[in-house]
Order: sequence, then C-alpha cells, then structure tokens
Amino acid sequence: MLASMALLELREQQPRPALDHARQAADLATPWAPPSLLSILATREARALAMLGDSASARSALARAARLYEKDRGSRPAPDWTLFHGPAELASAQAELFTAAGHHRAAVSWLRRSLERHESTYARNEALQRAGLAGALARSGEADEAAHHIEQGEALLTEVSSGRAREGLAAARRELDRIRPTR
Repeated sequence: MLASMALLELREQQPRPALDHARQAADLATPWAPPSLLSILATREARALAMLGDSASARSALARAARLYEKDRGSRPAPDWTLFHGPAELASAQAELFTAAGHHRAAVSWLRRSLERHESTYARNEALQRAGLAGALARSGEADEAAHHIEQGEALLTEVSSGRAREGLAAARRELDRIRPTR
C-alpha cells in the first residue's frame, strides 16, 4: 500500500509524501522483502529526492536500487508484479534524476538506453518511455528526433489505451511546439 501511494504521489508531483511513503515501505519491508521489491522502493525514493532537488541523495538511492536489483538477479524468482522493474526502469530513473537537475542532454542518453532495454511486450510502457525521450529531445533542441518518437508513441497507443501515455505524448508535443511551430 505504501509503495503504491509513493508511486501515485510521484505521478501527482508530490515528492515529500512520496519520499516519506517509499521510506516507510522500505523500513517495513526490509526484514522480509526480496531485493527486487527493495530496489523498486529505492528507485521511488531516488525519484522523490530528485524532485526535491537533492541530487546527491537521489544518486545514492538510485545506486542502492541498482545494487539491490543486481543482488536479486538469479538468486530466486521475483514476484510477478515486480517483473516490470529492471535495466530499462533503472535507466529511466537515472534519466529522471538528470531531468530534475536540468541536464536534458544527459537525460536523453539514459532515456535511449531505457528504450533499448525495454521489453516489447509492454506497449503502454514503451509509449511512456517514448514520450519522456521526446520531451527530453525537444528540451535539448533535437526537434526531428523528438517528432519521430512522438509519432512512434502515438502509433503504440492504437494497441493500448493509456491516459497517462497520451498526456505524456501531448506534453512532449507541447515541448516540441515550443521550439518548432507545428507544420
């Protein structure tokens, strides 16, 4: 419950309660949880810290998340609901840290890695990743590539329905329109 609350609060741009809930969840889960769950919680903590402007602590939390993820690989089966969490998710979180710090070109590099590592079975997640990449590309002045990823993301939404992905792509399009008027 606390882990889900932290995720929702991050989506609602409420980093302080997200941080508190991610940390509470980790404290409660540490005695029994598999490293995959603790990695997810550390990733949410890192995202909240980045949104709060605490880059050093965010980097530390994300490094902890990566170590936990590596520790869990192959040690035992992860719960099915944690299967979304892996290299693509960790790269995306790293990109969020750079975005929060205003380093959009560095974020682009990590978002590309995230997209490369993305599992093709999750069209909604790919659309979300393309939206994030397109927005970062637009903020970096890369209009043509941003437009390409927006189009690819919109094509994916013919396969699935996701208001969040649609809003992410619309936000990326607004970023693109800011640097290049609509043709």
